[in-house]
Amino acid sequence: MRLLRTDTLTISQTPASKPTPPKKSGKSEMMAAVGILGTVGDGEPGAEIYSVAMKRDQAKLVWETAGKMIERSPALAGRCEVNKSAISYAPLGVKFQPLSRDVNTQDGVNPSLLIVDEYHRFQNRDLVEMLVESMATRLEPLNIFITTAGSGSSGPCFEERDYAEKVLDGTIDDDKYFAFVTEPDADDEWDTEIAWEKANPSIDVLISRQELRDKCEKAKQVPSKQNDFRRYRVDQWTEQIERAIDMDVWNECGEEFDPEILLGRPCFGGLDVASKLDLAAFTLVFPPLDEDNELWPLWHTLTWFWTPAAGLNDRSRKDRAKYPHWVEKGYLIADKTGNGEIIRNESIIAKVEETAGLYEIIECGYDPWKAEDIAQPLQDFGITMVTIAQVISNLTIGTKYLLEKLLPSRDLRHGGHPVLRWCASNFATYSNTNQDIRPSRENSGGKIDGVVSLIIALCRAAIVKPKKKRSRYADCDWKATTLGKMG
Repeated sequence: MRLLRTDTLTISQTPASKPTPPKKSGKSEMMAAVGILGTVGDGEPGAEIYSVAMKRDQAKLVWETAGKMIERSPALAGRCEVNKSAISYAPLGVKFQPLSRDVNTQDGVNPSLLIVDEYHRFQNRDLVEMLVESMATRLEPLNIFITTAGSGSSGPCFEERDYAEKVLDGTIDDDKYFAFVTEPDADDEWDTEIAWEKANPSIDVLISRQELRDKCEKAKQVPSKQNDFRRYRVDQWTEQIERAIDMDVWNECGEEFDPEILLGRPCFGGLDVASKLDLAAFTLVFPPLDEDNELWPLWHTLTWFWTPAAGLNDRSRKDRAKYPHWVEKGYLIADKTGNGEIIRNESIIAKVEETAGLYEIIECGYDPWKAEDIAQPLQDFGITMVTIAQVISNLTIGTKYLLEKLLPSRDLRHGGHPVLRWCASNFATYSNTNQDIRPSRENSGGKIDGVVSLIIALCRAAIVKPKKKRSRYADCDWKATTLGKMG
């Protein structure tokens, strides 16, 4: 059971915090108490606390609960004033109010604490981003999202949930962001009591087990009720894009290795340059040589990434990726040539040619639609370039080899490259009725270029057996010091 996952609570110091438990699990009461604490216990003069939702009635739930708590407490009732529009604490000039998109009352606010309720109902980030920007002058702003599970793979809540999971599994390092998610494990059936217990920590206390049994039986009999039961009672995101890679398994394959062990080794390349305005990747895959080799049966990979230098910070915020950090550490090449707004072909060509001087590239696969201008110079250089159009019939073998052989067997060694790991955490697939499978950019939770370049390389490595020959570097004692970060 992963305690830090959905019904979701996320809390961040203006980033955000996000709790996501199921309905009737006490989220509103807990947040009402937090709102009261912000009102009378934070000690900030002129503090503004807002309970935020899409609709006014929803926004008032946490706020009204706080008002009832205050009225029932002689100590609080003697200090706070509760009226029809606000809770106020006169000694410090603090106010606690509901705020919603359907009532035009957002102008002139200066929040110190935001409690965003049922975030899955928000269609975009406009209201929340406006409020977060308004917190800029606060010394210790706090942003809290509470929500039950939603549906679909788009929208701000799905993006927030995806980010929360990456913080929880270590893909993203963000120590200002706290997430608490209660949900069943992936292999738990939605109609089992073990799933209900994982999704509802307060079962048998706040939530009746018998009530869940009754609603489950109804959901089984009335299919239209099933999604509601799964979302609101079992905290399962419906119509969710399932990530294709188990990140625990991926991490197990992340043991660091010295790239020198691969000098002169036969390998296969994969180029993914889906967008010269965004991210490009080149991967080399090194199959095991033979059973007598000390590296048998491990498959090693080296990957390089490029991105335009211009707009790096903006794209980092948009993609929630640590682009500037990765550039600084050498894991990502920021192309600064010209105005720095595109990835130049020459930058990629130079790196591939450089690696060809260090390793024996048997073949290099590429998508002819995007990389033809790169492929021809590399072909002229002496590298065998193989077109691999991005259709399911071409990509199935490489995708299955990665997902069904190398990862389950733990025979892959990717060196823990952080950009590649981020791509793996985003990666989703598409399959057809023939059991063919391919990477799916449209279904993925973010950039997947590194994994696509790996799969393109595997499309050839899985079917072409390198000829055994003595390495040209077998008697050399020099180091591959010019390649930068590899993994």
